[in-house]
Amino acid sequence: MRKCPSCGRSYSDMVEQCPSCNVALSEAREQVISDSPKSATNRQTASTGGSGDKIAKIIYNVVAVIAVVLVAFLDVSMATMLGAIGMGFVLGLIPKKVAESKGKQELGKIALAVTTLANELFGLYASIPTLVILIIVSIVT
Repeated sequence: MRKCPSCGRSYSDMVEQCPSCNVALSEAREQVISDSPKSATNRQTASTGGSGDKIAKIIYNVVAVIAVVLVAFLDVSMATMLGAIGMGFVLGLIPKKVAESKGKQELGKIALAVTTLANELFGLYASIPTLVILIIVSIVT
């Protein structure tokens, strides 16, 4: 990418001159904030997703498999299953928001997935205690 020094617009490498300013384009440089190992780790985690993302995806896959098995083989209605998953998701938003307010995004994603799974399997009997425990964990840690 090339950048116009006068107007700041970016153009592809094939363009030699800014069409609006008639000024020769310069090479655009990427700005690196810091070269410390910590910032490199943060950039890698931001681009690839942390371990919380992977755990949450695994739990969501388990939720989907359990939903298919319950609907297909155990004669549970689709409306009941979608209601359980939806209610677990809504309840899971509470510990997710608490964890994110404390700066723990990965814990929030895991909390959302775990609360959804608990509500799908055992209903409100499991998801409400799970919700309370995850809120406490988010606040204490």
